[in-house]
Amino acid sequence: MAYKSARKIGEMIGLSSQKTNVKLKELGYLDGEPGNYNLTTKGEQVGKMVYDDNGYGGKCARGWGYAVWDESVAYEIGDPDGYNRKLEEICKEIGLEEPFDFSEDD
Repeated sequence: MAYKSARKIGEMIGLSSQKTNVKLKELGYLDGEPGNYNLTTKGEQVGKMVYDDNGYGGKCARGWGYAVWDESVAYEIGDPDGYNRKLEEICKEIGLEEPFDFSEDD
């Protein structure tokens, strides 16, 4: 299963990561508030928490966690295929052969 961050899921459907998290909370996948979300039991079925730190110890140590999701949640939030169709339509209108891929390698 390939996991994607809220930012990557949002890119699939044309939403910011913040709006993606709001939608995930509305659908019952997340609980909490911005900057302090946790997975619900439902969220644990299609996502997981990833933890990272800045590599420092002592007073400088900082850690954080964020949720990553199976791509299937993008279809519950929006229409990734519809977003791609719209992007292709816009590119044709402005004379681009094919859409530019702004995504980063995962």
